Amino acid sequence: MSAWVEFYQNIKDSAWPECEHEERASKQYLKGIAAQAANSRPNLKAITELFNFLNTMDQRRNTHWPTVFPWLVDEFSKHNLL
Repeated sequence: MSAWVEFYQNIKDSAWPECEHEERASKQYLKGIAAQAANSRPNLKAITELFNFLNTMDQRRNTHWPTVFPWLVDEFSKHNLL
């Protein structure tokens, strides 16, 4: 299951508060973003740019992005970037 599909399910099934108009609107907005991402093709250029950016920042800052974003390891692996 992709991260976006999981994100969509979490929002759809969550006990997100819907007392105020803003809360209902926010939930609908996030559901729309997740649904669009789940139903569109991956932008390989943007994925590669993100991968390269994270590696560049790790070198400059002496950090390790897989520790901070472990879910991205699986996403990058799907596109043979690791």
